Amino acid sequence: MANTQTSLELRGLLLAVIAGLAVVGAAFGVSALVRKAMPQAAQPTPAAQSLPTVVGGMSENFTAQMITTGSQLYGKSCASCHGPTGSGAVGPNLHHLRLPDARITAIIKNGKGAMPGFGDQYKAGQINDIVGFVRTLK
Repeated sequence: MANTQTSLELRGLLLAVIAGLAVVGAAFGVSALVRKAMPQAAQPTPAAQSLPTVVGGMSENFTAQMITTGSQLYGKSCASCHGPTGSGAVGPNLHHLRLPDARITAIIKNGKGAMPGFGDQYKAGQINDIVGFVRTLK
């Protein structure tokens, strides 16, 4: 009798696992179908690609030239404290910053805590380029 009960319990458990896997598989299948059915986002025109798009105070994109220039300026003035990849050293980690662009700009321009300001060294456009580069750090 004990073997029969254990056998029934194992069968029940096996059926529960199979049913659970079926539900998960169906969910992923439906998800894939929904993604295929949804229209693709429109691609921005070249003119739109050249301008930063600001959403909630944080830019969605910067031009490749801005990021390249920002990378060079970052290497000269920021990497010694924040590390070449922005992962932090003497200064904090810059990966995935959640600050608005205007706040990052103000910190670069005026400094914060032990960090010196670079407003006398860089023009507003150059500071914006650094912000663009910092946004790429992950």
